[in-house]
Amino acid sequence: MDKKEQKLKRRVDREGAAMFLEEVAMGMRAGKLSIGKSAERLELELPKVLSLEIKCKSKKGKEKFGLSLSWISESQAEQDTAELVSEERPKSSPKPKPKKDHKKGHKKEHKKEHKAKKEKYKKLKNRMQDDLVALRSSTAQAGKLPDREVFEKFCADSRAMCTYRKKGEPHYEEYLGRLEEFVEAYEAADVPTLNLALESLIYMKERCHDEYK
Repeated sequence: MDKKEQKLKRRVDREGAAMFLEEVAMGMRAGKLSIGKSAERLELELPKVLSLEIKCKSKKGKEKFGLSLSWISESQAEQDTAELVSEERPKSSPKPKPKKDHKKGHKKEHKKEHKAKKEKYKKLKNRMQDDLVALRSSTAQAGKLPDREVFEKFCADSRAMCTYRKKGEPHYEEYLGRLEEFVEAYEAADVPTLNLALESLIYMKERCHDEYK
């Protein structure tokens, strides 16, 4: 998919900024945002559930307010679900393991152990991604609570993910806090809040993995 981008930056007075945000709010209620000049206008279709992030900063007389919205289109979510189903194929028989060479000593064993840990983390990430597709399919598309087994597995994997070193430790506390909001919404059978919490977790997970590849 081609990347399209529009940026808007200008100096406005307080009333002008408020009017622009009101136009954005009207577009959001209608399910569509339109940004840019007519020749290069970028139109975005909005799903019912979005990930919202607000940042405020004040330092040395400079103040900043930032608003960020992100989402995955419904067509992309459906594609992710279809790909997950198509990838479920019988696994081939494992190849026989070569005989161990004990002469290479403990150094080789340490490398194997380190590699196994990396593979374990990668396997965890892939399993979580599969569960996220299933969770979103239930909440955002079907509007119902996801299967409890998938829900509990995802929560357990999320907590396990936050035990790995150098994989995003500065973000672990915030992620676990949002995970608790996700759990509370599930136990309360509050599907709209569950949607918001899930999209927030997805956004944090993707941002963290991009930063700590």
